[in-house]
Amino acid sequence: MRINVYADETNSTIVTIQEKTIEGHALTGVRFNLPGEKNSVTFWGRQDMVPLLEYAIRQLQRHYEESGQQPVSVPEERHLEDVLER
Repeated sequence: MRINVYADETNSTIVTIQEKTIEGHALTGVRFNLPGEKNSVTFWGRQDMVPLLEYAIRQLQRHYEESGQQPVSVPEERHLEDVLER
C-alpha cells in the first residue's frame, strides 16, 4: 500500500493518540490531520517510531543540503504554523 500526503495538505494539527492495544501490543499514534472533516493519517508504533520519524527527517534534510537548498530547521511548536504557510 502507498499513501501520498503532500505538505500543502497538512496543517499544524498533529495529535498524539494515547495507547491502543492491537494484537496484544500497546501502541501510541501520531496523527496528522488533513483538510476535510474526517481526513487524517496516523502512524502507530511503540517508542521505536521516534527514531524512525527522526531518521525520515534527517533523510529529507540531507536531500535538501545535497541539492543546494537551505534545509529548514524543525520549528518549536509555537512557530509551526509559520513554517507550514510557506
